[in-house]
Amino acid sequence: MHDHPRVPSIAIRMSRWRFIALLALMPGAAPAASAPAGLLGRSVVIGWTDSVVRTAEGQSIARTRNWAHELRIYISSAGRPFSRLQSNAFGPRNRAAAASDQGPGDTTASRGEARSVHFEGRALVVVSLLESGARRILVDFDAAYATCTATVIYGREHGATIRQTGLGGLKIQVHSIESSSFSCAVREGNVLTGP
Repeated sequence: MHDHPRVPSIAIRMSRWRFIALLALMPGAAPAASAPAGLLGRSVVIGWTDSVVRTAEGQSIARTRNWAHELRIYISSAGRPFSRLQSNAFGPRNRAAAASDQGPGDTTASRGEARSVHFEGRALVVVSLLESGARRILVDFDAAYATCTATVIYGREHGATIRQTGLGGLKIQVHSIESSSFSCAVREGNVLTGP
């Protein structure tokens, strides 16, 4: 865990219009395409890491916390998405884990995060509303839906601060998030039923 001098909340750079576009992708706000036939009965596994500079409630020193995320999405034979997000903090003095599940009829995941999983043409889009701010994952596939690539971006409304509630209910102000180490794989069957 690294300490930083106190920093202003300016590092998550995304314009107001782009943040509003993220919100427009939440359930009921925009029409979603049907799941492609090439993904029915298959799963998509997305991985990435976040380096988060944040200040915990009652503290004045910003610290960095690193998280490894894995999002597993199963597309049923009826085209319905089921998802599980597993997050693990890593690094010296930096151990924590959290998981959240969400089905196609749920408005929030099991940990309260509002997650929208839908298709836009050939692309799979996952938008999560955080306590304050949003995350958008875009997955592109090859023509045969055999391979994929993923990108992750975070957004906030102009002038706003991204806030989160950490494990144990600790309130956190986020100053910056840097995402890296992206991975994506298409797998046969339902990966949510495995270990």
